[in-house]
Amino acid sequence: MLKSAAETIASPGPLRLSDFASQDPTSRSGFIDALGNDFVEHGYVLLAVDPAQEEIQSYYEAAAGLLHGMPEETLRKFEFVKQGIERGYVSSPCGAPKPITVSLGAAPQYVAAAGLSFFFESHNGAPTVTVSGTDGEVRVSLPTTADGVNGSGAEVRVEHQGRSLRFRCIDSRGVYQVFAPDDKHGWITGRRHNIYPAGMGEFAKVSASVYRAQEAVCLTVLEALAQFLDDRNRVIRNLVTDGSGQSIAEHSLRVYRYPGMKRNSAWLGDPLLVRVGEHRDISLLTVLAKASLPGLQVQTRDGAWVSVRAPENGSVVVAGEILAEMTKGLRSGTGRPLGIHAPLHRVVGSAETMSEDRYTAPFFFNPDLRQRIPSLAHGGAVKIRGIELDPGLRLLHSHMRASTQFARFTFEEFAAEFERLGERLSEVLAKNSQIQAVVN
Repeated sequence: MLKSAAETIASPGPLRLSDFASQDPTSRSGFIDALGNDFVEHGYVLLAVDPAQEEIQSYYEAAAGLLHGMPEETLRKFEFVKQGIERGYVSSPCGAPKPITVSLGAAPQYVAAAGLSFFFESHNGAPTVTVSGTDGEVRVSLPTTADGVNGSGAEVRVEHQGRSLRFRCIDSRGVYQVFAPDDKHGWITGRRHNIYPAGMGEFAKVSASVYRAQEAVCLTVLEALAQFLDDRNRVIRNLVTDGSGQSIAEHSLRVYRYPGMKRNSAWLGDPLLVRVGEHRDISLLTVLAKASLPGLQVQTRDGAWVSVRAPENGSVVVAGEILAEMTKGLRSGTGRPLGIHAPLHRVVGSAETMSEDRYTAPFFFNPDLRQRIPSLAHGGAVKIRGIELDPGLRLLHSHMRASTQFARFTFEEFAAEFERLGERLSEVLAKNSQIQAVVN
């Protein structure tokens, strides 16, 4: 049976980002080596770094005033994701469902995720799952083999309380993946073309401040990594800055609120309580400031889940798939593998924390997606999830096609629209004169 608890191990670091700027060569080189080794071995690093926790706490408080204090119907006026504009409000449920792996080796198994409860058991000799929510429950029979059920690839689907749920058998010995949209809502801030409801000036101000601080962290980390990887041709750095060091890539700061679930007596047993399913980030790097509640877990290379918590004044920096693919097969002059690990990670709860709201502020540090994304090992364009990133914008296009109006656009049309972010946002606002917004 899978458990929500995980062994807490001595995490790598925390490293002091200030050591990279040190005049002491030993401190500087030590930081570079430790940072690079942590990314290769673990896929993440703990950093003692600005912004201070006080600013992050202010960000969460401002976000709570927006996400918890403003009516949903008002917030929905600022939701433009379905129009391909990743700015403003993101409703719940949102995003592509991330899998939650469940083993029925010792059924029954209880799981809480996405604001719903899942009870896996053997019913009349066959595996089933009962999905419960505020509006009743539904029982679903599960496939018993991983090689197909009704031609759907060992997968069953069910609609419940407006959620599209999928249950996939990945091992005939009783291992399943549950796909349910995360129960969260939040706000997206970028480098420019941002929009906020009028009266939310403090939220706009602190959002911009946190964005700048996290971008600076990533630029420094990437510079140190480039030296660790001996990137003498500035391949990685040219994907994020121009010759003068100015940022040319569009990154994304997101603040999310995960509403607390109603306390359930079953949580006192041995359940798996999931707030974010297991996944890898596509970005170069993801910076995770200390969340309002613990729960982050990272999967080690040998498959174990370990609990990770950001330092009090610091962050967890996780390597993304693009960075991992760019360094795949790369070796040092002595033959040592330098491929960076992009780890699976998830967020779980406990009986003590699952009933509370959780706030988190991931910062996704991306390359300039208009460029070709090359391999440091062989120079060819890398592939992410089967898509050749030549340019990397093809990856974003594939995701937009799946859920927005861009499904009807060719890649060339999408690329042209991508360059018009500010214009398109202005066009949307012009059609919604009732929206009182602050734009920066």
